[in-house]
Amino acid sequence: MVCHGPDPPDHSPQELTPPTRQDLLMNGPQADESDEEQTEHFGYEPLPQGPDAVHSDHESDDEDENVGLQVPPSDVPTIEPIETALTREVWNSPRPIDPIQMDNERAQEVMSAMANFALPRTSIPEWAQSISEEQWKQTLIDKIEKIKSNR
Repeated sequence: MVCHGPDPPDHSPQELTPPTRQDLLMNGPQADESDEEQTEHFGYEPLPQGPDAVHSDHESDDEDENVGLQVPPSDVPTIEPIETALTREVWNSPRPIDPIQMDNERAQEVMSAMANFALPRTSIPEWAQSISEEQWKQTLIDKIEKIKSNR
C-alpha cells in the first residue's frame, strides 16, 4: 500500500514533546492530547454506572432499616390488578357483529331444541346441588349489579 501524503517528520521519539496544558487550553484540543487531558470533562460530570451507583433523591439516616423497602413517590399512579383491567376491557368493549340474526322464528327453534335438555346429575358439582335455582339466579343478579355499579 502506498501513501501519497507528506513525509513524516524526521524527529526521533525522544525529541517529541507534547504541548503544555496552557497551549491546549488556548489553542483548543489537538489530535495528540495526552491521557490526562482526555479525562477532563470541562465542567461536566459523567453519570455513575454499575450496580453500586444507585441514585436516590431521598437520603435517609436509617438506611439499614429500609433495606429492600421502596416507597413509591406520591405522584406515581397506583397499578391496578390485571384482572380488573381485563374485566373492564371485556365489559366495555363493543359487541362483535353477530352474523346470525336471531328473529322470533329462530328464537322459537332454539327454545324448542333446548326444552328437553338437562345436564346429567353427575356433571353438577356438589356445591351447586345444594343451592336452589332461585338462590343461584339471585346471586348472579347481585354479582352483575355489583359489576355495573363499579364502572
